[in-house]
Amino acid sequence: MPSTDLTSAHAFAELAGRLADLETVADVAETVCTAAAPLIGGGSVGLVLYEQRRFRLAGADDAVLAAAIDRQLVATEGPALDAARASAPVFADLTTTPLWSRWTPSACALGWRRWLSLPLMSRDQWCLGVLEVAGRTAAELGTAQIEQARVLAEHVAVAIDAARIRQTLLVAQIAQETVGQAVGILMERLDLTAEQAIGFLRRYSQEQHLKLRDVAAGLIATRKLPDPTGSR
Repeated sequence: MPSTDLTSAHAFAELAGRLADLETVADVAETVCTAAAPLIGGGSVGLVLYEQRRFRLAGADDAVLAAAIDRQLVATEGPALDAARASAPVFADLTTTPLWSRWTPSACALGWRRWLSLPLMSRDQWCLGVLEVAGRTAAELGTAQIEQARVLAEHVAVAIDAARIRQTLLVAQIAQETVGQAVGILMERLDLTAEQAIGFLRRYSQEQHLKLRDVAAGLIATRKLPDPTGSR
């Protein structure tokens, strides 16, 4: 293996190790936007995430790139959205492509010429977002850079997927602990069994159209019991 390939492999392995230690998606996005461009060998890098049924800009290493990505989201067209919908990479020379008539002229006006959008797929093959790589000249985003970007996208997808799983587990743990504390309060105050206390909380949450963890958190914070009749 050539020394340049060894150097690249080492750099990606180092980044993968850093990403694996991050707890939140926001931390992953910040690290990627800071460290990605040198690994690819040029261009600018941004990250779009799909959350709560909408795309949002999570970060970019260049303010002008961030503006171009934002314009995609406003125009509801562009390579990032196409890559996400097709779960496949999209590459275009913006100076010649007939695609995205509402977005492409504005991206070119900002100075971008070549654009690569790589979908970030979860282990269950759900689209987590899109890695955006853009170049200002025809020399940027050649074959080698595109391949490096593909490798980077795989690492980023794994890191985002893992961070989201950790956050989901953390939220579930906190909710479980919160409900457990509330159950303990009810058992003491009303002389209930654990099963009766849980049933009490569930009935109240259903009657008041509140989440169980929110009812539990309110009880812990105020030390006041919910009204058993369901009245406010």
